Amino acid sequence: MHSEKRIPSLDGLRALSIGLVLIGHAHFALGFLQTSHLWSYIGNGDLGVSIFFVISGFLITSLLLREHQKSGRISLSDFYIHRFYRIVPPFYVYITAVVLLWKVHFVAVDWSSVYRAATFTTDYTSSVWYLAHSWSLSVEEQFYLLWPATLKILGKARALRVSIVIICLGPALRVASYLLLPGERERLAYMFHNRLDGLMFGCALAMLNDSAIMHRFCQRWVKPHLGTLAALFLFAVSPTLRIRFQGGYLFPLGYSLESASIAYLLLYVVRNHHGLVGRLLNARAVAHVGVLSYSLYLWQQLFLGELFRPPLSVILAFAAAEASYRTVERCALQLRRRTETFRNARRAVLQQDAVA
Repeated sequence: MHSEKRIPSLDGLRALSIGLVLIGHAHFALGFLQTSHLWSYIGNGDLGVSIFFVISGFLITSLLLREHQKSGRISLSDFYIHRFYRIVPPFYVYITAVVLLWKVHFVAVDWSSVYRAATFTTDYTSSVWYLAHSWSLSVEEQFYLLWPATLKILGKARALRVSIVIICLGPALRVASYLLLPGERERLAYMFHNRLDGLMFGCALAMLNDSAIMHRFCQRWVKPHLGTLAALFLFAVSPTLRIRFQGGYLFPLGYSLESASIAYLLLYVVRNHHGLVGRLLNARAVAHVGVLSYSLYLWQQLFLGELFRPPLSVILAFAAAEASYRTVERCALQLRRRTETFRNARRAVLQQDAVA
């Protein structure tokens, strides 16, 4: 179904996700369009982040299961080293750039926002615009902290049950948070426990992916016309319900229904990557935007605000993301490979000493 290094269509889905975020944030600079409902459909940045969450749960769990299949174990230290080099260097370079711009009075920031961003705790606190998007990174990091250990300790079967329980409890957690935290209602959608079920949809999909149940499900239900209906719900029906009912729809039903639709579409495009939609998602230009998606997500916050107007803001965001990818991300990747090589060599020596 996929190559050793990349799962087909995921980069294309990342490109779709970051596209929703870019369009959603770009409209802030277009004051005369801010009241148009059009942006709730073509620039639904919150939906874009939900897509990221489902992809992340699916990818991380797939990688962990692949490691267990190969070596018979899951190394938490290897996982955290891998994630550190992937996430932290580009993000800390971005934070450093924002602080430097703050010190020359180009942007307005405060040290508390910098601290919360750097410690990945923005999802439970407020922040200035230039660091506010770190809430989703905070959710991701807290997921990284908990899920690999859960999968390692419990094993695949029991971890699957945990993911299903969390998915079922997701709506209740959001409704309870709404009732019990009235002073935080504007931030509830950013909190880890209220978005965890989106990640769990991806995790559950990865754990079921090679099962006989999933094989039968795909043969019967993964069809083009059902994929079209899922896409229509995700990009037309659900945004309409968001506009009409807002949190009254999203908290008890919306986020769960959207995550389920995303998981279904992810399954469809991964298994049908030679079809029309799959070819589009895997086109070189689209996939490259997906590869840039992390750096794009970081740097768009600086340019797609009040400082610049489209299309210049979008051009600058892409230029900064490309520069970050070609320098910071690639350098971090090289350092990670050297670290892994050293650790593997050290393990080999220790194993030889143990045998001797």
